[in-house]
Amino acid sequence: MKDSMKGLLPEQLQRRLKVQRQRLLILVEGARDTLRHLHFASPDDHVFDPSSGRSAETQLTKDYHRIEKGLSLRQPKRPFAKAVDARLQAGITGIPHDAPLADHVATARAALATWNASGVVHDVIAPMQEAQRVWGGLLTPAGREVGEQLLTSRRSVRDFGAGTVNPSLVYDAVRLARFTPSVCNRQAWLVHWYTDPVQVQGILRRQNGNAGFGEHVPSVAIITVDTRLFAGPGERNQRWVDGGMFAANFANALHLNGLATCFLNWSMSNRASTDLRTLAEIPDHEDVITLLAIGTPPDQFRAARSPRRATEFLLRQHAPPPAADPSSDSQE
Repeated sequence: MKDSMKGLLPEQLQRRLKVQRQRLLILVEGARDTLRHLHFASPDDHVFDPSSGRSAETQLTKDYHRIEKGLSLRQPKRPFAKAVDARLQAGITGIPHDAPLADHVATARAALATWNASGVVHDVIAPMQEAQRVWGGLLTPAGREVGEQLLTSRRSVRDFGAGTVNPSLVYDAVRLARFTPSVCNRQAWLVHWYTDPVQVQGILRRQNGNAGFGEHVPSVAIITVDTRLFAGPGERNQRWVDGGMFAANFANALHLNGLATCFLNWSMSNRASTDLRTLAEIPDHEDVITLLAIGTPPDQFRAARSPRRATEFLLRQHAPPPAADPSSDSQE
């Protein structure tokens, strides 16, 4: 018995050392993520510098959208956003007058002034929406069928057709995915799309989830976010949330346009991300969210079963607590 235990000790020790090494690597990668955020992220409201380049765009976007959100409330305060307006006035001086951002800021400030002076909401900044117009077509049997088919029929394709991907379909998918929600309307995402076979294969060699089909991938997209458009300590993880939502909508839009896709996860080290950015000519201030193989679908292909969890397992409805019975109150 003792001899058999002795024989197991080296294996147990190796296992423990591997676990400890993994934990150390998690700490190291987390520290590197923190350093990237410290280096590239913008300052928060209280330390805003209107001359700070892309950081100025971050703050201006946050603030003009605060006006839009405020005026979309059922009962906006009046007056409101004095500090917001002051930051917009200070920051807009460094933005070219013909830039879209300058127009967004100017129209938002004008709408704020109108509201604070007269209590009138500007329809350009917070346009009134008709529920029937927004949901009417979707709630018809035909609209419901099309929407459900879009959301449930997409599959990860690992056997692409021989056709060439039409660039206009990818462009249109980006056009549709633009409407993905983002924190304070920052829209920090970007799509880098590669069709040159040498580039595609060089990128795929650095990703560890395309074995057995990568050589047949005709094009690949790298979805990134501009880290400079996130601000302060509270948004240290927001880029992964925003980038992930955009990537999902982008893939669904490609599916809507008849293209086949397969997500290629980028759960890699910071060193690997630096290597990929260098190869793919992506600026250092962009974080890689995920890769997406894009091609034309073959007439027939096999797809992984990928069973879904039961809806009941995923939904946790938290009902309000029962109202207290006044008759049960004790009397002193």
